[in-house]
Amino acid sequence: MSHEVPTPDEIYAARLALQEIITCQVVMKDGATRDRLIGEGVEHHGVHLVRSAVGFINANAALEVEREFAENRFYYMLTRVGDLCELLAHVDDSPVVDVILALAGADYEVTDEDEETGQKLTTAIRAAQTCLLAHHFVRRGSAPWGIQQSLDLDDMIPVVQMLGHLLLEVADWFDEEHWADLVKVLLSDVEMILRSQARAGGRTVSEQVRSYFALVMTTTPAGLQ
Repeated sequence: MSHEVPTPDEIYAARLALQEIITCQVVMKDGATRDRLIGEGVEHHGVHLVRSAVGFINANAALEVEREFAENRFYYMLTRVGDLCELLAHVDDSPVVDVILALAGADYEVTDEDEETGQKLTTAIRAAQTCLLAHHFVRRGSAPWGIQQSLDLDDMIPVVQMLGHLLLEVADWFDEEHWADLVKVLLSDVEMILRSQARAGGRTVSEQVRSYFALVMTTTPAGLQ
């Protein structure tokens, strides 16, 4: 996947396209139109639509995780990353475990001005990789590994954030031919995210979608990152 830096206008346009797709999927519940919109979105916005979808998942599930929701977010993000690995293995006609091992074995350099924070982030990315590998085997009937059982809620929060990093990493491994399929998998549980937010905010799902959409519409392109 290309690593070109998008312009603010390109980010803005891709996010608007993503919002239309999410609205169609969650509010209108029209799968056929959603699939058409995804195809059109990939054609018009390319990798920026993919990254907007990854960004949506990370912004709503991996960043600013509250302690009471840490365990649910942990397993949600594990599942999302695992699903992308399954899809990549399918389209590349390769064993899933090879994709998992490549992602779990990658050496990521985590830096921070504060040495202690940097060390914590490094530990969290290693834990996320180990949990991903364990999760792969647990899904296939193996007994849970100790690391998943030993993490407490405070440990889980930085691991969830690092799983968001792994989600972006594996998404970057897809080629253009499969971007539409990738977006479909990324958004497969988007209603669950929005429903959880709606309950927390005392809104209906439709109101939550409209609120999120309105935020994007009223944010100037130059202000988007």
